[in-house]
Amino acid sequence: MNRNRKALSACLCLALSTAFPMRQSNAAETETPSEKEFLADVPVVLTASRLGQPASDAPNAITVIDRDLIRASGAREIADVLRLVPGMYVTYVTYVRGLQALVSYHGVATEFPNHMQVLVDGRAIYNPTLGEVSWTNLPLAIEDVDRIEVVRGPSAATHGANSFLGVINIITRHASEEQGIQASLTRGTHSIDDRLLRYGARAGALDYRLTVAYRADNTYDLVADDRHVDLATFRGDYRMTNRDTLHFQAGYNGGTRETQAPPAVQPDPIDYPRTIRINNRFEQLQWVRALDGDGELSLQLYHNYLGVHDASLSQPLPIPGSPQLAIDDSIRAHRYDAELQHTLNLRPELRWVWGGSWRYDVSNAPLSFSSPVGNHSQRFFGHAEWQATRRWLVNAGAMVERTDFTPTGVSPRVALSYRIAPRHTLRAGYSRAVRNPTLVEEKVDRKYVLGPVLVQRFLASGNLNPERIVSRDVGYVGEFPHAGLTVDLRVFSDRITDLIREVLVPYPASLDGVTRDFRNLADLRQHGFESQLRWRATRSTNLGIAQARVLNSSNDAAVARSTPKNTYSFFVVHTLPSGLSGTLMAFHQDEVQALGFSEPQRPVNRIDVRLAQQFRVGRTKAEAALVAQNLLNYSYTDFRHENVFDRRVYASLRLDY
Repeated sequence: MNRNRKALSACLCLALSTAFPMRQSNAAETETPSEKEFLADVPVVLTASRLGQPASDAPNAITVIDRDLIRASGAREIADVLRLVPGMYVTYVTYVRGLQALVSYHGVATEFPNHMQVLVDGRAIYNPTLGEVSWTNLPLAIEDVDRIEVVRGPSAATHGANSFLGVINIITRHASEEQGIQASLTRGTHSIDDRLLRYGARAGALDYRLTVAYRADNTYDLVADDRHVDLATFRGDYRMTNRDTLHFQAGYNGGTRETQAPPAVQPDPIDYPRTIRINNRFEQLQWVRALDGDGELSLQLYHNYLGVHDASLSQPLPIPGSPQLAIDDSIRAHRYDAELQHTLNLRPELRWVWGGSWRYDVSNAPLSFSSPVGNHSQRFFGHAEWQATRRWLVNAGAMVERTDFTPTGVSPRVALSYRIAPRHTLRAGYSRAVRNPTLVEEKVDRKYVLGPVLVQRFLASGNLNPERIVSRDVGYVGEFPHAGLTVDLRVFSDRITDLIREVLVPYPASLDGVTRDFRNLADLRQHGFESQLRWRATRSTNLGIAQARVLNSSNDAAVARSTPKNTYSFFVVHTLPSGLSGTLMAFHQDEVQALGFSEPQRPVNRIDVRLAQQFRVGRTKAEAALVAQNLLNYSYTDFRHENVFDRRVYASLRLDY
């Protein structure tokens, strides 16, 4: 492990030493950017409070990953980019529904991480059955993403239950920004085969974009995890009047996924290698009216559907005759959501946003529920930003929410920001949030029946309490325009109670005499420190460093070890006048053992590089790129020991007409 860390440190030092001597070669291209240029890059964020704010004024710590950094990373999936967020735990699992990314802030993750709210253009995308996000199955091309805003800390006051540890908001580009034709092809090791075609145009007051794509790979050598992903999305932005705009989006993600490891490493003897089919789609409509005084009124309607076709015969059972079970583990899950939001400026120093929503989730999963299970929820929220004095800023808000499973609850948040000097801000925040039980945790009845033989895998007793968190943090955001530098520091202390845990309980009717239930059993305290630095060293060189140290204490030993104590990330991007650009990214994660059917993960040390050359073919813009992930081939394991991540290399060609 020491050898790995020394090599990682050497690569970081090499990146720093090679980036900055280039300043002498062409001063016009590499001089430090002006203050005006630097301030143009300081992000205005929308996710923390639903009000557009500079990141330094937001009630939570924020990480913004913009389009340029996503592209420079060479990542094929959004989850890989999230490694740049302080405290983010990213790994992969294969045996649930094929290869899936697991993304969790401050750990405490199972096969189905359910402590973060994930949005795409304001649409919640987690699976209402299990509460997790099927990252591989998103009807979304990473090429269409404009930026990703990550709220680090509870945000239930703004986005409701399940915004428990944080929020990831993926914001796609306006259709007017994607005009013309783009085609790209990517090929590489591990059977990587990606293709994308996008067309954008304008017809009168309508801007629209159509993206179709195909993605295929097999990530791990020891398991069957082939993926064949078909994707299509459409976005239309229609200017109805000078005040009214209509946004319409729809998307589809389908194809096949191989799932499960060989029988020798199965976590569940009923599970087995097989191929499943996915049908994940959505429709979203948003009307926005601009009001006087920079106010806004919006109405959003959307529908998500996840269909999983997973039906076949099991492995032979270890009973006389070695029978096989006909298993239908298919899922058909719908979410319907309607939300109204009103933003207004009450006075020059006071802004306010309020609104409400209605949601209905329903899941039909014959193996897990005896009948279709639904859940209604209603929410009402409000948030105010008050510039009390020239130096003091107050953010305060709350969400009132009820569901069929839980009584009415309130999630408040307040943050005080003090501007100690121009572009230097201290923030102190307090918030409370809940995570409501998922449909599975509250209602699961998962069993296999073969004549008189019963294998009761899960049986929920129900009546669970929501998980609860009380969070306190102190932060500092400093902007140094002349140096092109932004610094973000955060110290936090969180207390989580009533964590829902899976437990074995006696069940004599079952073949093995036990079943699994969900209970509110664990408490957890987390405290620690996070930092992120972004340095626009020259007009052509950008650098970023992120770090998190999280300390756990819990009455449950498994919960206590489910968060990596230290995580680090680093990137440097340098572009030459010739159009040649290079990116180096490095990641470290301490040892950890996630919850669920996981196994201990050794420390992760990983270096990714990307080289890209832009050029023209007639009037066509082109870019050829080569990416190596885990360049030094420090093979590490994801979630389980059979998921060994070794080096992968792929090349891409993109054409813009």
